[in-house]
Amino acid sequence: MQLKTIAANQAELQLAPHSLIFFSYGVPVAAQFGTLFYRTNEKHSQTTTTHVNRWLENVTGHTPFNQPATIPAAEWSRFLDRTTSRVTEGSSNQ
Repeated sequence: MQLKTIAANQAELQLAPHSLIFFSYGVPVAAQFGTLFYRTNEKHSQTTTTHVNRWLENVTGHTPFNQPATIPAAEWSRFLDRTTSRVTEGSSNQ
């Protein structure tokens, strides 16, 4: 795992190759697992929304085919917990 500061109040946690969680102001708000992209539907400030949109544009390579799935805010933490445990278990078995 590697935490990388991208810009002020923005960071990216790399769990494995092509497995990233994006944080804005310390809150996980978007993710990439393999070729799939996700974002929470929770309402955030305009600044966080801009951070998320910019990050997604950068990691998807500006392609319209990689539109992120939107995960309801109530399920976001459980989704990240389930997905990250599968990713980290898979990378430790290699």
